[in-house]
Amino acid sequence: MATNASKPKVYRLRGCPGHFDKQDVTKLLSRELGDVASTDIEIQSLATELKPLARSPTKVATLMFYKLPALLEREKGKNEWSIQVLALEEPLLLDTHFLGMTPFNDVESDKHEFDCIALSGLGSHPFGSWQPKGGDKSFMWIRDRLPRYVHNTRAIVYGYDTSLVGSTSFQSIPDLAATFINQIMACWRTVLDAKQLVFLAHSLGGIVVKEAFRILAGRDQRSTHMLGLFRGGVFFGVPSQGMATSHLHAMVKNQPNEQMVQDLSVDSPYLRSLDEQFHGLALQKSMRIHWAYETKTSPTVTTNSEGSFTRTGPKEILVSRESATRSLYSSLSSSNFPIDQNHSDIVKFGNGDQNLGIVMEKLNELCGDGAGDYERDEDAVVPSGRIRLGFALRKTSSWSEAENQQEIEGYLILPQGHYTPHTH
Repeated sequence: MATNASKPKVYRLRGCPGHFDKQDVTKLLSRELGDVASTDIEIQSLATELKPLARSPTKVATLMFYKLPALLEREKGKNEWSIQVLALEEPLLLDTHFLGMTPFNDVESDKHEFDCIALSGLGSHPFGSWQPKGGDKSFMWIRDRLPRYVHNTRAIVYGYDTSLVGSTSFQSIPDLAATFINQIMACWRTVLDAKQLVFLAHSLGGIVVKEAFRILAGRDQRSTHMLGLFRGGVFFGVPSQGMATSHLHAMVKNQPNEQMVQDLSVDSPYLRSLDEQFHGLALQKSMRIHWAYETKTSPTVTTNSEGSFTRTGPKEILVSRESATRSLYSSLSSSNFPIDQNHSDIVKFGNGDQNLGIVMEKLNELCGDGAGDYERDEDAVVPSGRIRLGFALRKTSSWSEAENQQEIEGYLILPQGHYTPHTH
């Protein structure tokens, strides 16, 4: 999109005034940058920030430039830029790293029931890893489709650093999970503010969610309340029983993050212990997880003639069907489903991808239009997001199973309408 940039990028802009709309943000950014017209800026989303320390609400935008500003051209090596605005107490922050929580949409307070948080995988980008490959970066399905098809739900991506090459970090998976918990606690300051939580997790992201679940189970009363809000999610290629990591060892050899890669390996004692504890807790808390598994081999990482790492090595199955489904694979189970892509592309849905309709249907089982229609059972949480100890949720759907999964002439019919799959 950016005509004078080598590769189109999506940027995040934080600190926008809380009463601004997309047009206001476009004009403000154009004016403050000074060399980019409003027509050269496309605001793709705008939502209230999850910013606990703010004295007044601010908004966060995602955007692209048709013309790259001089500020970004001058400082190409950076991933965050500060833009001082005379009328604002704090500067606007423009970045490409997407670390922390980034909401994409606002939901009316009386209708807001769920927050859906997406966590990316090992060595991936919090936003870009969910986008289809290719030069067009204008579409991102969590931002552009989820709020339309999963009602009363705020879509959020959570960014955390899991880079491999040249890393100086020795953070462990429990460290990542603890930071994630602290982010949730900071952003959802009280139990009454918090909504029920649904997760989209790719690869390592799912392990982080499972570890967070385990940590919360052993902490204080507030943590127990927060744990009760975990409704479930869709896990994509999450290596509950490990993944192929031999090709990654050269990237992290003698680095502080080497142990993390080892912990993700096949037959990892850490993963075995985590999965056993998570399974028991998930059953106790009546969580519902849909497990997606890859059905294509993935190119592995190798070193080229210049000494750089590239994905041109022999193709392997990185996460087996058994590992991605906790060995619960069954063609008769609606909780396990295949996606005919490799490990990286399993979450890179394009606009019109038929797999996107399937994922939206799975999410609607968790938090769609019928999600508020439940009968009481034991040990869980009520749909409003408030804790009611001693009860659980059992769905009594207002539409039939056939209506949920019906496929007619290439269209996947959803409870909210229809979704047109990709045409070749």
